[in-house]
Amino acid sequence: MRAQLAGLTFIALLSACAAGPAYQRPAVTLPAQWQSGVADPLATPASVQWWRRFNSAELEQLIGTALENNRDLKAAASRIAQARALGQLAGANRLPEVAVQGDIARARRAGDSTPSTVINAEIGARFELDLWGKNRQAHEAALSRVQGSIYAQQFVKLTLQADVSSAYFQALSARDRLTLARSNLINAESLLELLQVQFRAGAISALEIERQQGLIASVRASIPPIELERQGAVGALAVLLGRAPQGFSVSTDPLASVQLPGIAAGLPSELLERRSDIRQAEANLIAANADINAARAAFFPSIRLTAVAGVASDALTSALNGGSLVYLIAAGFTAPIFDNGRVQGGVDLAQARQDELVHIYQQSILVALREVEDGLAAMQHLAEQTEHQQQLIAHSQSALQMAELRYRNGAVDFTTVLGAQRVLLAAQTAQEQITLSRYTAAIGLYRALGGGWEEPPQRSAATRSPQ
Repeated sequence: MRAQLAGLTFIALLSACAAGPAYQRPAVTLPAQWQSGVADPLATPASVQWWRRFNSAELEQLIGTALENNRDLKAAASRIAQARALGQLAGANRLPEVAVQGDIARARRAGDSTPSTVINAEIGARFELDLWGKNRQAHEAALSRVQGSIYAQQFVKLTLQADVSSAYFQALSARDRLTLARSNLINAESLLELLQVQFRAGAISALEIERQQGLIASVRASIPPIELERQGAVGALAVLLGRAPQGFSVSTDPLASVQLPGIAAGLPSELLERRSDIRQAEANLIAANADINAARAAFFPSIRLTAVAGVASDALTSALNGGSLVYLIAAGFTAPIFDNGRVQGGVDLAQARQDELVHIYQQSILVALREVEDGLAAMQHLAEQTEHQQQLIAHSQSALQMAELRYRNGAVDFTTVLGAQRVLLAAQTAQEQITLSRYTAAIGLYRALGGGWEEPPQRSAATRSPQ
């Protein structure tokens, strides 16, 4: 009895040694607060459906369609299904295998006049005692990879939402710039008509006419690239929605009709839980830790139990007689003695892979911190730039009006009017670009913050179908 207890104690100690260290999150130094960004009393944290903060019914409809039809998102769901299948395969090794086999044959011995029926049938069970946790750790690694694939799908979904929003805003912005360019073209052509009247009256030379026509040509030349940009944005939006670009269009509402929300960034430490790419990197790291423990378990003996029961008879009528029943119960083990470093190589490979994933995890956090900081800085500085640009436009419009008035009164030459036109055109075009940049920065900040975190299913997800 003492010998048996001692043996069990020894096996338990070996099992504890083989289990390996539990996963611990790598140490990461995080700032206490963000460096950029000014507190906004209207700002709110990113919600799960963050795009609704833009208060655009069309954008909500577009994103809803994209979530249903986008091919990249469907491919990510398929990858989850693959990971779950691998998890099921890994979990199967932790349970007994039961199989049945048999055969029935007609045989005739020498001298017999009639053939006899020979029956062989058996049912067997095989089971590996997972004393060292090899199969359990392999299953844990597979489950962690399932979770990682779910986080990866969350990242694809957030990227899709951001891309749809960006393409939509770009299309609206291009429409606004087309409207502005055509309005400026009308104004420039109206001034040209005035100049032509003055030229026919001999009040000005042909030089003023040529200069104004050059300005008109410049405005006209700016229209085709904007048209091309808008068409590209609409086409990209159609593909994101799982549709062909042909025949697809969006509304002609101005970008200013879309609300620009205030966004609360929260604390830097929250990124570890809110960013799906960081969560995916950690899930891969957890899986790698389990892989190391599984590789270490290969140093210890593998113990297998086998049980077989069946019948063997040369007559169908006697197949169920007690004398025809056979059974076998056996146990066996294998243990490495000299394998040319194969087991150690497996441990070293798993350890090196974990070291790589530690660096990937830490790098993903640094990238996330930079992206949020850049987004906050962009929101702040673009708001300031918008204010200054609006002042520039107001002064430019006033300067053009004064230049035209003084030109009509003969106080200045046409060069002053032409220069004032160019300044105003450049200021208005820049303002449209800044406006688009503000909306793009808001999307980027939502994306950097994780887009409004929704915790996906945990380990039980390994047995479910992808959403």
